[in-house]
Amino acid sequence: MKAIQYRAYGGYAENKLVDLPAPAANDGQVLVRMRTVGINPLDNTFRSGHHYAATPENLPRVGGQMGAGIVVETKSPSFKAGRRTRRGPDANPLAYRR
Repeated sequence: MKAIQYRAYGGYAENKLVDLPAPAANDGQVLVRMRTVGINPLDNTFRSGHHYAATPENLPRVGGQMGAGIVVETKSPSFKAGRRTRRGPDANPLAYRR
């Protein structure tokens, strides 16, 4: 999968486009093929190193706290494959469906 990842805290130049292994859904989780992803102020706070959890143990980190996509694998009774969903700091994915 493609991802924007940073391996050190700092400015925008730390963001790198990388290829990562595709994840898998564990019990109670879903795997979503993201169709759109956004970087929000919380992502920038983490990347700059100004968040309380911005410690060396939390690197490397993938940004993108917001987005929308389609469930492609599910191990949760609350979701079915093919369902559209969203992710964000203010979003309860269970509450969104079109």
